Amino acid sequence: MAQLLHADGRSEIVAPANGESFTLQELQRYVGGYIEAIYLRDGCVMLVNEEAKLREPIPPLNRAATALFWNSGGSVFDCVVGPAILVSRREAGEDDDEY
Repeated sequence: MAQLLHADGRSEIVAPANGESFTLQELQRYVGGYIEAIYLRDGCVMLVNEEAKLREPIPPLNRAATALFWNSGGSVFDCVVGPAILVSRREAGEDDDEY
């Protein structure tokens, strides 16, 4: 099961419609646009909106997603804004042994 992290601190468990892996359209609906993949140290993938920081107004800071990003080696000068979804590589449509 995937976890959707909202910028307001709420989170919810979500599942792909087909029960196995999310479609690109499903993921884009969750993050509100084009997706960017951030590979976390624990093997999960965090998907965010790649254009969120270019929007006016900029969506709110997602503290939980930013903490995960920083803890996985992301720059402390960067952050995650708007919703983020945590998925396994299989749920993202990747094979676990690709990396």
